[in-house]
Amino acid sequence: MIPSRTEINMTQQQQQQQQQQQQQQQPQSQADIDLEQGRIEPTLKLSRISTALQNARQQRENNLMEAHGLVSPTNLQSTTSQQQPLTAPSQVIEEEDPADKPTNAGTTSAERPPTRPPLSFDGRPSQNSQHSQNEPFPSLSDHDDQGSVTTEVAGPDGLDGEWVGQEIPLVAYDPNYDDEIHNLHTHWSVIRLRFREPLAELLAVTCQLTLGFCADLVVVTSGKNSSPAGNEVTTDWAWGLASMLGIYIAGGVSGAHLNPAISIMLWIYRGFPLRKVPMYVLAQILGAFIAALIAFGLYQTNIVEYGGTNLKTGDTMGALITYPRYAWINAGTSFFTEFVGTAILAVAVLALGDDMNAPPGAGMSAFVMGLVITVLSMAFGYNTGAALNPSRDLGPRLALLALGYGEDLFTDVYWIWGNWCAPILGAIFGAFLYDAAIFAGGESPVNYPRKRIKRAGHKWRKKWGVRLRKMKPAKKGEDEAYRRWKESQ
Repeated sequence: MIPSRTEINMTQQQQQQQQQQQQQQQPQSQADIDLEQGRIEPTLKLSRISTALQNARQQRENNLMEAHGLVSPTNLQSTTSQQQPLTAPSQVIEEEDPADKPTNAGTTSAERPPTRPPLSFDGRPSQNSQHSQNEPFPSLSDHDDQGSVTTEVAGPDGLDGEWVGQEIPLVAYDPNYDDEIHNLHTHWSVIRLRFREPLAELLAVTCQLTLGFCADLVVVTSGKNSSPAGNEVTTDWAWGLASMLGIYIAGGVSGAHLNPAISIMLWIYRGFPLRKVPMYVLAQILGAFIAALIAFGLYQTNIVEYGGTNLKTGDTMGALITYPRYAWINAGTSFFTEFVGTAILAVAVLALGDDMNAPPGAGMSAFVMGLVITVLSMAFGYNTGAALNPSRDLGPRLALLALGYGEDLFTDVYWIWGNWCAPILGAIFGAFLYDAAIFAGGESPVNYPRKRIKRAGHKWRKKWGVRLRKMKPAKKGEDEAYRRWKESQ
């Protein structure tokens, strides 16, 4: 039988009263609430969260047992240790007693308990237990909301017909999502929640660059064979598909920047938090470092067979790092190759994320970006290798330095102005072009009013001025309270 609205309201009120009584008898500390709401201090000291984790697990178990009527809320703490091991929810579901059911489908004088009987997760009542007969059953005739009582119209075939009124779905266990956002059980779950976005960037970059580096090594080390295992077009497609995979891995968690130039560009033009940029960049560089080590370990024997044991003269660095490929490629050509390529990449990123433009369907952005990376590699890879990504070059350089390729990797400053300055400036310039020509949102500084720009600049200078003054030590004979009062004037 479908409960009326009054019954639903009474049930919700009783549940709220029970929760309030339970909270009064078992007060939780602010650390527990913060833990469940995801407000975690930036610390890796596990001892500071052990108590909060234990209390959160205990409270979650108590809520589950209370929801199925296994433990009374008033005696929850005292009887928890005396309970038998908790069985599966489908084994403790109760069904209404046949005597409590209405005698015919058309009557509305049936009685119903104040709380809903537990149901199995598939919505059907269990047949292994009976409803307690000691609980009072309120009569629907006592309710003032008679208009909300649903009735049933018998079908022409004698079976149950359609319900007249609003059907209320019944569920067995509905976690309180308003109070508990994150399901934290272990210390690692807390650390993962604290660093979820950088970890997603790390994993995505590692997978992306491992596939790209391995594809480059396959083409390079098989070049002396009678039948090479690929060519430049092969690596272009490999990089595009690898980038698509990386975006699918981290797109829903961190946004899948995979590139320090993109992170900095989004901070300037889309309000990405500045405090997250260093963690993103560090994760991207670390992911590139790990990917280079993995690729070298998988193809170490091929590298030695191709170029000998002297890694410096083996001519395999080009598979992992980028630089001008030929002697006639001068500095200006190298710089603007990376600059223009990253500018187009930034335009594509902003266009795909612009809801007012023509964004692709759900899940298609990664596929489109994979095609964009492929065509950029084909267009700009001949001159410099088309890094278009500072971390894609710095991470492998550090890995090759650790593997014994020599310190000459950092003597040429191309890795600074060619692989860092050019992509970052190109991404900023490309984003400026897109916002100036197409984007109309208020989060872009291109669309800021002049007064707002001046006001924002004034606030920024004032904020950093206060921070710098606080960093200065107090003068001799000047106490801390007086210094703060003086700064506030």
